[in-house]
Amino acid sequence: MEKEENLQTDKRSPRVWAESVTAQIIRIAKDKLQLTVEQSPIVQWIQKQLKCNTQKQQTEEQKIAGHRGWHL
Repeated sequence: MEKEENLQTDKRSPRVWAESVTAQIIRIAKDKLQLTVEQSPIVQWIQKQLKCNTQKQQTEEQKIAGHRGWHL
């Protein structure tokens, strides 16, 4: 059974859905651990996902906007 995880940085941030990703905790120093997703630090991975989602949303909005208005 696949489990869908919802990653959210804080209450003001948009949500990022993760399906079939590999998450690991890596020791980066003697007393520090880092969460990585698909071999990228979690912050960088979330930023990349948000950027992709924003681009997809803008493309969809442009398609919809192209169909609006008066046609003569």
